[in-house]
Amino acid sequence: MAYVERIEPDQEEWKQWIGIHLHRYRFASQFVAGKRVLDAGCGVGYGTRVLIEAGASEIVAADVSEAALMSAERLFSHPRVRFVRDNCETLQAVSGPFDAIVALESLEHFQDVPAFLKQVRRLLARNGVFICSTPNGLATLPNGTKRPLNPFHVREYSPKEFYELLNRHFENIAVTGQHETSAYVLATRISMNPLIRLGWLAQRLHGGRIPWRVPHLSATEGDYVMSEANLEKAGVLLAVCREPKLITCQRGPAANQVEQAADLPGTSVSHV
Repeated sequence: MAYVERIEPDQEEWKQWIGIHLHRYRFASQFVAGKRVLDAGCGVGYGTRVLIEAGASEIVAADVSEAALMSAERLFSHPRVRFVRDNCETLQAVSGPFDAIVALESLEHFQDVPAFLKQVRRLLARNGVFICSTPNGLATLPNGTKRPLNPFHVREYSPKEFYELLNRHFENIAVTGQHETSAYVLATRISMNPLIRLGWLAQRLHGGRIPWRVPHLSATEGDYVMSEANLEKAGVLLAVCREPKLITCQRGPAANQVEQAADLPGTSVSHV
């Protein structure tokens, strides 16, 4: 299996993967109507377009890749969207507060996920919502290893690890899983049936004179469902996080001093 760092419309992988990606953004879009949104790790901007069409009042879409942002401006620009080049692990080029922060297809690429989550808390409004995703390590990682097969991924999490990671930063977390529909699973199995694939061999033996093509399934958004059941079998995990935890800090001999509200946008005490 070949891996790419991100999908773009001119790639062959676009047809194969765009359905599952759009389905995740469609899930996140239910939380953005009328809100100021940060799309962290926006890539070429196809998901940003889903969010703005769902009624977001404004979107700041950030990505570290200049090439990706150029494609985003060309393909998915919108009057209420501003594309910004920024390292999403530090997020120094954007200013909060944001009512919603979305980070899909992103956490698995970061070297320092806790650093990113601290920035999310700094930028998120007091009553804001954070939506993120990660491949389910139980489904994607080879047995006995923590190293992802995808060379562009630093780490992939099991449902338990994903929840525990987020629970260090948020009080209210709802984890759901993205699953293939039963109909799509059945269709995939049929397309892989050896008897069907014999047609390809017959075509080759007859110099292409037999009109036969091996079925290739490109999944659409409708081929996936979200469910909190059977998380261990989900291909991708998503979380909706609310109520950022307060972090206390130490300054000299005094412990557990809470940072002042002036240091944070949109909050009464520090989230960082």
